[in-house]
Amino acid sequence: REIVACFWHRPVGPVGAVARVVPDGCIDMIWVDDRPPVIAGPATLPMVHPLAAGTDILGIRFRPGAAHRLLGIPAVQLLNQEVPLRDIWPNGRCLAWEEPAHQETLPDKLRAIHAVVRSQLAATDDDLFVSRAVTWLAHHPMRPVEELGHHFGLSPRQIHRRFAEAVGYGPKKLQRIMRLQRLLWLADQRRASHPDLVRLSFEAGYADQPHMTREVTALTGVSPGQLFRGTTVSCAVSDLFKTPMP
Repeated sequence: REIVACFWHRPVGPVGAVARVVPDGCIDMIWVDDRPPVIAGPATLPMVHPLAAGTDILGIRFRPGAAHRLLGIPAVQLLNQEVPLRDIWPNGRCLAWEEPAHQETLPDKLRAIHAVVRSQLAATDDDLFVSRAVTWLAHHPMRPVEELGHHFGLSPRQIHRRFAEAVGYGPKKLQRIMRLQRLLWLADQRRASHPDLVRLSFEAGYADQPHMTREVTALTGVSPGQLFRGTTVSCAVSDLFKTPMP
């Protein structure tokens, strides 16, 4: 759980669909039907994907700052990109990661993904600073990010370098994205068809509703009203807001 935020599955019906993916601080590995996996890098912009009818999509979402250890490259190199795993790991290294796509059932696919993740992570080292700093940012949506230096004893240059390597961008950008995810988490808790945007903006850590509207529009491509209207937009990293700060 220190590494993986969740496994997710999206079967597309006979009509097809359009998916709006908003920034969440995470990196995903995605299997579409029986094709080799693709890495969805850390995003700072909304991504809109048309989904063909009958497509079956399975993914594993890594917690912010975790996937670069498994992939062996700086997360900033994947910023706002979708890259085939074969382009990152040539010469057959990714063959074990292609195996889940060849399994017949969803439980078998999940077991195969779980096994290969466990085997790969056994050879990696955790960056405790990044994981703790991510949790700190999630719990302090309005605190100056400069406090990270005082809290963890690192210079701003060191913090930015380690965030770029592990997360894909600096702590201030991640704080904005965590605030958006906190807003989505709170809205999901309310489960209201017409959420109180003024109250949500205050509880999520925005200065006021206009601040929230500007940030949501910049990060998702739609207004808060459009984002919440007629659909449930769940928080991708809800455990960060449930977990006590270390």
